[in-house]
Amino acid sequence: MIHHVVLFSWKAPMTPEAVAAVGRALDDMVATMPYVRSYHHGVDAGLKESGNADYGIVATFDDADGWRKYDTDELHNKVRADVFAPIVGARTVIQFSS
Repeated sequence: MIHHVVLFSWKAPMTPEAVAAVGRALDDMVATMPYVRSYHHGVDAGLKESGNADYGIVATFDDADGWRKYDTDELHNKVRADVFAPIVGARTVIQFSS
């Protein structure tokens, strides 16, 4: 199993509607990707007062080839460029196996 974790901090405060649009874009995107085993995303739960990212994604794949397909997918790259690039101030990513 390969787990892909991405944490985002927004450039500026986001409205609930804007965050919902991000979620819809991700849901629509991942619905086209049969090589994604599981996909979860959402806003920070607010359990810590400060220091957390604003939004996170956790994607799971059967193997590294599945992750590579996801990483190079044309729609994924379009979502990165059109949805995330304009609003992301910082991004942290890790892939690990279990």
